[in-house]
Amino acid sequence: MAENTWQFGAMVDSATALRARYRHNPDVFVGVDLLMYCEKGNPTHTANES
Repeated sequence: MAENTWQFGAMVDSATALRARYRHNPDVFVGVDLLMYCEKGNPTHTANES
């Protein structure tokens, strides 16, 4: 999880680079958790809201 915009950018850049590096390897999964899970069909609600 990023605590600021610099960390967020570093996470995105790292994930992008890793996905590009391993794009042809089906055994590699690259994921990043931003703690935002949208509710399908409702763009104003996320699962981490009360």
